[in-house]
Amino acid sequence: MGVTDRVKNWISKDIRDGVYPPGTKLPTRMNMMEKYNIARASIDKVIRQLVEEGLLSSTQGSGTYVLDTRNSEPHLYIVLNTEKECEEANAFHNKLSMMLANVSKDLKHTIVGSKDFEKNFSEVLQNNRSRVIWSRPSIKSYGYIASLYKAGTPQILVNRPIPAYNFVTTDTRQAIKGVFEHVKSENDAARMGLIVPSLDLEESFLAEREVYFHQMVFEYGFSLAYMGRTNDKSTKEILPVIREALDRVEEMDYLFVPDFYMVPFVISLADERGIKIGKDLNVITIDWNEDLGGNGIICIKQEWDSMFQRALDWAQAETVEKVQEFIAPEIQTKA
Repeated sequence: MGVTDRVKNWISKDIRDGVYPPGTKLPTRMNMMEKYNIARASIDKVIRQLVEEGLLSSTQGSGTYVLDTRNSEPHLYIVLNTEKECEEANAFHNKLSMMLANVSKDLKHTIVGSKDFEKNFSEVLQNNRSRVIWSRPSIKSYGYIASLYKAGTPQILVNRPIPAYNFVTTDTRQAIKGVFEHVKSENDAARMGLIVPSLDLEESFLAEREVYFHQMVFEYGFSLAYMGRTNDKSTKEILPVIREALDRVEEMDYLFVPDFYMVPFVISLADERGIKIGKDLNVITIDWNEDLGGNGIICIKQEWDSMFQRALDWAQAETVEKVQEFIAPEIQTKA
């Protein structure tokens, strides 16, 4: 029997005998090298083998933990994005309680905000039957996501299409393309305007919408008559940019406002100036929750319920499958 096999048996026995109880963190590699009189490369190999056998969970930057294979039960962790206020996500999160009522009673679940996930991180690692749903994860959560991925913890991202992981997300490009198809059916030489907030990594989805918009303007041969960017999302910064856009309303047929937070300002200032939305100017936005009425607003409605339900179905399946699925949103039009 080789050295690594002997050390592997010793560590396995120590785990069974309670020297390293379930849930505890193993000593450092240096301490284990000294205890078992083994080289660094060999102890690394032993730990990798025990991780593969489901006795340990090892994550760079966090350490190596003993898994409780005797009493572990399936547990679903739902991590909400609490790093930054996002009304799109909040509207979706408000429906969680009703959707979770239909989850199997055998599947325990914990809802935690991303700001507090550090408290649950080791708990997730220690249970080899954990599964994680990330709801629109923030940039700050990506370190945890990568660590869980390395540890082999099944997880899925809602509305974040990152190719390395499981995800279910809005097909933003196809949605904007669908809007342009609708616009072209009404005006094949449409003049477009755009108002966007400053670029922010925590709201990278807004930059994605902006990129797809520019792409479609080019593909459909429309003109971009106006583009304005606010320095931040304060009223003080938003109002001057919208006023500037409305000063040039005669040059535009459609104004794309990818952050629906700004839409009420557009409607209010247009009304003050006697500009008729739907007649003098049409507005394109995403996830505007007000009644469209006759306001001339074209709205892309993301299917939050469908995305989360797909994630829940994945989490409850007996076997983990690879999922990279795009959900087509609804396009609501009212001219």
